[in-house]
Amino acid sequence: FLLRGGPATFMKLWPAPAFASAACRAPASGYDLVVFGATPAGIAAAVSAKRTNTTMRVALVAPEEHIGGMASPGGIGFRDFAAVPPCCTINEWAAYHADAYGGREDVWQPDNYIGEQSFYKLLKNASVEVFTGEELVGVKRDGLRLTEITTKCGEERTWSPSQFIDASYEGDLVRLGNVSYTFGREAEATYKEDLAGGLDFAPPFKANVSATWDNGTLLKYVSSRKPTVLGEADQGVMAFSYRLCVTQNTTNQAPFPKPAGYAPENFELMRRYMTALDKAPAFTTIFGVYPYRGYPNQKHDLCDANTFPITSDAPDLSDGYVEGIEKIRREIRSNVKEYVLGYLYWLANDPSVPGLTQNTTREWGLCEDEFTDNQNIPYQMYVREGLRLVGDHVFSEADWTKAKSSQSIGLGSWGLDIHVVHRLASEEGGKLMVRDEGYTDPGTGAHKFQLPLSLILPKKAEVTNLLVPTCLSTSHVTWAGLREEPTMWQLGMGAGTVAAMVAAARTPVQEVDIKALQDHLRHQGVPVDLPGEYPVQSLSSVVI
Repeated sequence: FLLRGGPATFMKLWPAPAFASAACRAPASGYDLVVFGATPAGIAAAVSAKRTNTTMRVALVAPEEHIGGMASPGGIGFRDFAAVPPCCTINEWAAYHADAYGGREDVWQPDNYIGEQSFYKLLKNASVEVFTGEELVGVKRDGLRLTEITTKCGEERTWSPSQFIDASYEGDLVRLGNVSYTFGREAEATYKEDLAGGLDFAPPFKANVSATWDNGTLLKYVSSRKPTVLGEADQGVMAFSYRLCVTQNTTNQAPFPKPAGYAPENFELMRRYMTALDKAPAFTTIFGVYPYRGYPNQKHDLCDANTFPITSDAPDLSDGYVEGIEKIRREIRSNVKEYVLGYLYWLANDPSVPGLTQNTTREWGLCEDEFTDNQNIPYQMYVREGLRLVGDHVFSEADWTKAKSSQSIGLGSWGLDIHVVHRLASEEGGKLMVRDEGYTDPGTGAHKFQLPLSLILPKKAEVTNLLVPTCLSTSHVTWAGLREEPTMWQLGMGAGTVAAMVAAARTPVQEVDIKALQDHLRHQGVPVDLPGEYPVQSLSSVVI
């Protein structure tokens, strides 16, 4: 039906999703494919596998209670595309909620509760079985094949399909399955990448800020690590955050909440910087405040501001997350949330905040109709960079620049958008000054590049029945141009299609017929080819 009366009214009228009771459902046996992770790539993989081979039994298994990853419970939809627009089943997803927006099928960042329901509809219509709240506790393998995973949702249960897809942001099937991976930043010499390793300090602090209290201890949110040598490797990852839904619409606005454990002295770094600037910054200078893409009402996506040094990204608070147990990860999620919400609360309420900054902050608030059972805060933390698969080929800056691959399974289009990695104390003139490091200019431009199959393949000598469409076989530098959800959706479709093609014969995923795979993907609407590069093939000769 057509939305009349705004998002809050729509939320109350919208029917419950078909899979509303997906948490802790008793699984059946006999699955051919288990996709772990209900991210956009995982959803795409499950749907494509089922459509490629309709006799397959496909289970989508997720540790979270909500599905859709950063595209709905995380708050960013499919906003991040440049020269390659959303394709294929993303368009079906958008069509499912078109009635909510006057028939528009280009709402790439809808109300998050509506976007999640559109994911459920897509999965239901593909006959994919969904299981949420399933914490991964173990992975077994026999030789070159994963044989079983164990999850826990109240009680433990096992899953023993012939094929696995790890579509989680954390890559835990890869890690627990003893498959080669890495995390952090490679040295410049590793893949001959000029953006690799330690970088010059950026974005710049326009006023110097001492990194310490009078007693010499570091301010909160300044890391004690030493600056990484230019071009050398370290284990830093891009800063995590929460992508809040914010609005100036006072009829759908909740104030920025005071987080538990809030203390104004935790934001001394921010106070010193704000008061040292020649001109007080506005709210929209401190943060990137992006209108929901294609959305007809007043919702915005709170992101970091590329040119402001202290924003919603939380450098170094992610330390320990990649290889951490769930208890550690929960603590990190709490710390990142406390940083983001505490910063906003401080801006809106602390008397030391400059008037212009505070007044413009108070114009904004959280979207009251979003994440209503979670204090209007997204369920999903933005894990901007986790572990990365190390396959037989690692996609590097040279591959991104070259742009062409005969093994293409899709098209990417994004710049090398590396966010701040560290916020640290730099010794300058005998004093410790706060500096940010790891950032590159995020120019997203019109550069199109083909996505090779090798991105999602483990080493053939290690495992032959696992595909990985999220934690890709790529360097830290080029991960920055691949991590966008519309790109990973295509890679998920590729992974699902490969799994469907090889499952019956138990052929190694590395031996899939690339031409037949590309034909299948073209048939599904995936833009495999650069303009004018390849003719569209017929599917008549393709046999599953």
